[in-house]
Amino acid sequence: MENPYRSAPDDAYVPAPFTGRQPAFTRLYGYLNDVERTQAFVFVGRRQIGKSALLWQFDAVYGDSFVGVFAALETLPLRSESGLLLALAHLIENALIQREFTLSRVPEVPPTLENAAARNWFGGEFLPGVFRALRSNRRLILLLDNAHLLIDALAAGTLAADFGAYLAELLQAYPQLGLVLTLDETRETDLPALQPLAGEVFRLTNLKLGECAALFPAGMDAAAVTAYRATGGQPALMQRFGYYLLQSGNAKAASAQVYQASVEEFRQTWLSLTRSERLALTAISGLLYADPLAKIDADSISQWLIETDYPLDTTSINAALRSLEYREILTHSASGNALAAGLMQRWLLENARIETPPMPAARRRWWVIGTIVATLFAILLLVIALSSAPGTNPASDAPATVTLVGTP
Repeated sequence: MENPYRSAPDDAYVPAPFTGRQPAFTRLYGYLNDVERTQAFVFVGRRQIGKSALLWQFDAVYGDSFVGVFAALETLPLRSESGLLLALAHLIENALIQREFTLSRVPEVPPTLENAAARNWFGGEFLPGVFRALRSNRRLILLLDNAHLLIDALAAGTLAADFGAYLAELLQAYPQLGLVLTLDETRETDLPALQPLAGEVFRLTNLKLGECAALFPAGMDAAAVTAYRATGGQPALMQRFGYYLLQSGNAKAASAQVYQASVEEFRQTWLSLTRSERLALTAISGLLYADPLAKIDADSISQWLIETDYPLDTTSINAALRSLEYREILTHSASGNALAAGLMQRWLLENARIETPPMPAARRRWWVIGTIVATLFAILLLVIALSSAPGTNPASDAPATVTLVGTP
């Protein structure tokens, strides 16, 4: 039996078991059924959260009323508008063929066109022919994965600065046309580069426990709970857990294999954090290791950090906690803060280190002064002790004297 789960982080376009995302599908359904909305719908999420996998499910979820055209932008020619538009036209053609639509009304895609001519042909000839083939009861939905590549092409000048506006004009001109984009959350602040194209934004998050359980075959509820606690519901880690679980049949063994396969990803996550976030995570990991049932809040983190050379004020700690919770590295509840993924906590315990900073100049100065004073005091005591001890020299009526020579 072939293992259906994805184990490697670089096989993003390999079909795999899918579960959950009902809130995302519901929001998108509202967009699809509102022809007055003339902007693109944008799914935002971090790397490996399942943005591409979500788009793959489009036809299965929305049935016959919508024709989805998936386009992985990294596979398309973004060096020119004409190359991109002609490539999109070929993908639309293939989607119509797969859905068994007649192409007699659809213009043939030319081999090449100039940029200006490509805009006129795509919007003025090709799309109207496609809509005639679909008839009025269906919509064509372009699903563009990794929209940051569009933004990069705009910044590099390989696509015209108004290309986003051109796509927005197509959405306004043709109610049968819709557009869905996916974007890495690290590039969300770059969305204005696509305006007025980008509209509603929906952020994808980790899977819930019930969604994780649905990813595994029936009767594996206990293994699903183990997987959820180990991965925090991160889709890529859950896929990896399913892969190794199917191999070994043992949840504990699968957890160990997932950890070994994910060490580099945990390291990259750590490197992406700010100094305050690293300190907060290190403190939380240490506190949980000492007492797994401890309630961890900003005060307990601050107290733990006081014992290090990197104390943080409460404001900085709270800001770090909010950021870590937003990125789903932490979870927060009435019982305090905790690591979302048990495997990440293990990585922190084994690898996270707070480097000892150099001693501040003021502390070094007082340390030197204290050392000198202590040394002089010890010499004084030694001289006094020697002068008061009985000697072998003849007795003298002269009073004993002690001379201290100080070095400036």
